[in-house]
Amino acid sequence: MDDDSFGIFECPHCEMEYEWGEESDDTMDGNYSHSFNVEDIVAAAYSLLLLIIIIVGLGSTSWYSITETYSEFDLEVDSRFGLSEVETTVEGNAIGYAEDGDYESLEEMNNKNADSGKEMCEMADSDQCDLMKEKADWYGSWDSSGFTMKIFLILALLSSIALLCIKGAVILEAFEKVYLSEELLRRLSPLDLVCSIATAVMLVLGCLIFAIICPGLTDNPMIPSSEISSGLGSMWWTMFVFTLGSLVIPIKKITSMY
Repeated sequence: MDDDSFGIFECPHCEMEYEWGEESDDTMDGNYSHSFNVEDIVAAAYSLLLLIIIIVGLGSTSWYSITETYSEFDLEVDSRFGLSEVETTVEGNAIGYAEDGDYESLEEMNNKNADSGKEMCEMADSDQCDLMKEKADWYGSWDSSGFTMKIFLILALLSSIALLCIKGAVILEAFEKVYLSEELLRRLSPLDLVCSIATAVMLVLGCLIFAIICPGLTDNPMIPSSEISSGLGSMWWTMFVFTLGSLVIPIKKITSMY
């Protein structure tokens, strides 16, 4: 071995790895500047934040919001849709609407509205009853969009956890808390890139599909367009914007490679 040799080597006879030499001050400074990358720290922190947003998103009821206003009845209905539940608040009184409250599922809310609408159907004509049924079906179709988004979130969650494990291992190796072979580091680099892109693609795709298959407001048979205000909720926008931001570093790496 050379006098200034330092590192982990493979024995040509037994093929076992061994450590040799002592790291000089110059070598330590050089390795530190080479292995420590502030961009990697920022990317890891961003990935952790995105993971937290994914977890929060699974239980959030801020994916979509609808406010129905009925001026003739002095009635206002606020609905905040989650992926498997909805929070509905009713201000005012009118036949055909469930009481204020939080429901465990969209199906439960639909059943509540259907039960409270039976009295109205008994007093009204058949056309009105058909409209009540159509509205229940309209609310029920939110289950499909929520279930689809939840699948994409779960897949992104698994990918994000794997990504954090990879980034954590690389950072710990940079701070000499763990020792990884050069071959393993070379393998982790493309895996980091793949997991980053896969997580972002699944989240962006999930958000876009959720926005597309959400029941159209014009399909609601009970509400004139002039008496409704709605839009994608804060959770959707937070997820979408942060996901697009997470693509900056992977795209930069791919661009530098080519």
